[in-house]
Amino acid sequence: MKVGSIVIDYEKFDAMFAFWQETLHYRPREPAEGGWVVLADGGEGPNISLNRVQRRSAGRNRFHIDLYTEDREGEV
Repeated sequence: MKVGSIVIDYEKFDAMFAFWQETLHYRPREPAEGGWVVLADGGEGPNISLNRVQRRSAGRNRFHIDLYTEDREGEV
């Protein structure tokens, strides 16, 4: 199992998208659509997934980690 993607929820999608592309030099895996994009470095590091939310929600975590595995049943 490995960290596949770090997911960030934020209401200012365009600013978040520009910041992470410039900071990490990652590129979209596919074109951004509907306030969602996965930025990738080409295979070495974890992806950064950006998700637009309508507004901040008190008590909600704005970050989470997606784990990737070849054997989901075995890992569960």
